[in-house]
Amino acid sequence: NTGRVFADEAALTKILKEGNAMTSEVVDLGSLPFDRQIALMRRTNILIGAHGAGLMHVLFLAEEAVLLEIHPSYRLDRHFRLAARMAGKIYLPLRSTQPVTC
Repeated sequence: NTGRVFADEAALTKILKEGNAMTSEVVDLGSLPFDRQIALMRRTNILIGAHGAGLMHVLFLAEEAVLLEIHPSYRLDRHFRLAARMAGKIYLPLRSTQPVTC
């Protein structure tokens, strides 16, 4: 993955799997052909990701899906909130409390 990444993706994945309330899958969308990306999004109920262009996949999410956007501490943009609203999806922002360097 050459885009935005989490400092401790393994810890985030572990937390998601511990609850057993849902199935989760970590995917690098950039490694998939576009038709597979769309097919995956159509089956996705909750999309969690770091702020970045990949979150535009909100347009293809399943009905009544949720987009959870994780922002770095230094910014809080509204791009994907507006995209989620236009697509009829639920949007939840989560802002990092720890400083991030790029």
